[in-house]
Amino acid sequence: MSLSSSALRRPVATFAATLALVLLGVVSLGRMPVTLLPDVTLPVLTIRTIYPNAGAEEVSRLVAEPIEQSVGATPGLVEVRSVSRTGEGNTTLRFQWGTDMAKTVLQVRERLDNARAGLPQGAERPTLLTSDPGERPIAVLGLTGPGDLRAISRTALDVHARRLEQIQGVASVAVVGDPDDEIRVDVDPDRARSLGLTPDDVATAISSANAAARGGTIRRGQFRFSVRTLTELRDPAEMRDIPVGPASKHVFLGDIATVVAASADPRTVVRLDGTAAVGLVVYKDAGSNTVKVTRLLEEQIEALRTEFPDVEIRLVAAQAKFVRDALSNLSQEIIAGGLMSILLILLFLRDWRTSLAIGLIVPLSVLVTLTLLQVLDVTINILSLGGLALAVGLLVDNAIVVSEATGRKREEGVEHELAAQEAAEEVTGPLVAGTLTTLLVFGPIVFVQGLAAALFRDLSLAVVTSLTASLVMALTVMPVMLNWGRKRAGVKAGPAGVVAPRPDRFGLDAWGRRVAEGYEQGMEWCLARPRAVFTIGIVATLLTVLVAMQLPREILPQVDEGTAVAELRLPPGTAIEETQRQAARLESAARALGSKGVYTRIGVASDEEVLAGAEPGTAGTAVFVIPVPDGDDASRFADSLRKSVPDLAQGMLSIDLAGQSEFGSLIGREGRTVRVEVSAPKLSQSARDAVAVREAMDSVPTLADVRDA
Repeated sequence: MSLSSSALRRPVATFAATLALVLLGVVSLGRMPVTLLPDVTLPVLTIRTIYPNAGAEEVSRLVAEPIEQSVGATPGLVEVRSVSRTGEGNTTLRFQWGTDMAKTVLQVRERLDNARAGLPQGAERPTLLTSDPGERPIAVLGLTGPGDLRAISRTALDVHARRLEQIQGVASVAVVGDPDDEIRVDVDPDRARSLGLTPDDVATAISSANAAARGGTIRRGQFRFSVRTLTELRDPAEMRDIPVGPASKHVFLGDIATVVAASADPRTVVRLDGTAAVGLVVYKDAGSNTVKVTRLLEEQIEALRTEFPDVEIRLVAAQAKFVRDALSNLSQEIIAGGLMSILLILLFLRDWRTSLAIGLIVPLSVLVTLTLLQVLDVTINILSLGGLALAVGLLVDNAIVVSEATGRKREEGVEHELAAQEAAEEVTGPLVAGTLTTLLVFGPIVFVQGLAAALFRDLSLAVVTSLTASLVMALTVMPVMLNWGRKRAGVKAGPAGVVAPRPDRFGLDAWGRRVAEGYEQGMEWCLARPRAVFTIGIVATLLTVLVAMQLPREILPQVDEGTAVAELRLPPGTAIEETQRQAARLESAARALGSKGVYTRIGVASDEEVLAGAEPGTAGTAVFVIPVPDGDDASRFADSLRKSVPDLAQGMLSIDLAGQSEFGSLIGREGRTVRVEVSAPKLSQSARDAVAVREAMDSVPTLADVRDA
């Protein structure tokens, strides 16, 4: 018994099963995570090691080389690249696609622990970072107010960050730009020298007093308590009473130094439209719904604004806005494509019952597809929705074939109850073969290696599952609906070969006859001139190939997210005050071009930002999140911004139009970069050569943001 005959024999069971699948599809739609891109874990690890006050050559020799030797034999490793800077070394490991990164992370961590004994004493423990686009921040907030920045910072740390971290789906909130406190000790050199004390004596005394030590255990009855000696210094008055030097001298720190509480020299400065601010960078949990988390975030922000009216909270950048716009456009295309297909079917068939039955196959197939995609762990993203949009036009093909075959059987005099069954059984083979030819185009993408395969896996699965669902629906639900509709209409089968006349509404039959006559004449001309047809076909194919060869090639197109992320990198050793002055120039230029809400982070990044893959930064670096003015093109805005500060644009400024979202990890700076490596026997010579290469590349009109590292 065929699938179609089983469905026709049990129409109630068929509709019940269809309804169950519809409910499952609706539930799946509500539960599937909504993200911009598929969950792609790049086979790249970065080892970051801090070695304070060490030069680049020392970092390369004492840190980078031992780490390279320790991890060089890791299975699946393809490339090892190290970049050494003053006080910091970064080693990037690239592995083969398909490598189990969870297992690899453990192996690399174990090798780093073994290599730690060979690192210099002053080097910090190496930090291992993964390259996961989903770890990018989903929102950046700026807090300003009329009061002291220190008060705003305390509110941000104690209230705002904790409230936002309580939102379901939020992993962490980094507070950036909060000022640090310190206790400053200014030693009087003449007074200390007269007492026979040196600066080392002062440092030793402070270190000894400012320590926490274990004091053993105390046993009382059946319990044992641990004892710790807590002597951490938190108040200047406590420090003034620290004895310095030999006990016989009876000299205290307050006798030879001035001890006061003060603000530490800023390591990080955050500004919002040129005003001092505190930044909040929000990260989401892996697999959580970006749009849902952002909606809850916006609700909590409104509550905080009401509770703290003196603190202005501005949502500088939110990834969900771009995600919502992108997915909304794709959803509209899917709906519009489905409606256009149904209208065209109605135009040619001029039978609303058959057209309605065919039209219902589209949403039914989509809902079944959503259920299958959730089982396959596919999220709702631009690739999976793109696959559905691509398949919408194909979903009705199988149903049209079944309906036309059924109509032909009825015209031959077959009873309605048997017409749908015989027609479905007759076209099952061709339908399966036709669907398989399409599936064979998209199916193999799942087994391809590389970034493209990781990205387009969801698109392939969406097309394969939707076409499979439409085939099953066409062979089961479609015959049942055709039979049910004819029975409800009370249509009876006529004698064989007799077709019931239909009224010609709006002259559609006449138009259809003219189209058929034109097609018939065209076919007669082609059949009479086969050589001309083949010649035209060959010429058209060659022209298509030539045009295709001229098209630009890239994995994904340039995206306009409405936000530009700029990075300013001044020469090493630049003071943070000078960086603020140069950053103010770029902020002014952005505001002059119509941008509002320019967020600037000057100096070092927070620990959370570094763990998420951001550059640690120095006193000479600044990162800008610049909203593109409404109605302006992002690329044109970036070009205008570069022209506004031409001296900074020469090797110190880079502007990325896809740096704030997951595109920044996949096709951002690394995906669009031309990298030139310069080598020489000596570092000084390679540095001079690198400057010459950069100046030569600056003259190429198609290159922008050329920098030497």
